[in-house]
Amino acid sequence: MRAYLDFLVRDRAALEKSLRNCQRDFLARHVPAGASGEVFRAAQRFALISAAGELATDAGITGWEQNEATRAMEQCFKDWLKLRGSAGAVDVEAAISQVKNFIEVNGGSRFQSMKARRDGQGDLIHEKVVNRAGFRDDEGKTTMYLILPEVFRCEETCCLAAVF
Repeated sequence: MRAYLDFLVRDRAALEKSLRNCQRDFLARHVPAGASGEVFRAAQRFALISAAGELATDAGITGWEQNEATRAMEQCFKDWLKLRGSAGAVDVEAAISQVKNFIEVNGGSRFQSMKARRDGQGDLIHEKVVNRAGFRDDEGKTTMYLILPEVFRCEETCCLAAVF
């Protein structure tokens, strides 16, 4: 440990330049385009550990082969990213998933059609919607769901309370 600290303080300017270069290269090779800030910040940490390992190797402290620390951190970052599930913003993806799930579960029962429906004799069919969450516009090829604001806030709160 002492030998590493001695190595680090010998030429601080060269050390900082080397660290920046290692981090820049690591980030350029491994951070996917369009990655969220969370992913970028995590990658910076993996890159810093990689750079520190390479510097220790250069100083003859580790006994590792050149680039061994970098390969290890590349694998760790890839594993972390895979476990995380994506390079996107987790909170945004979770919110989208929550809304999709709500519509999938309740789309047929809690959304009233915006189109008036008539039976075979032309009489208006009164659609019964219990615990209405909003309206659905099912004209055309796709169905659009319009969730009432208060329902959205309440359902979000209820779902979050169940998670925590």
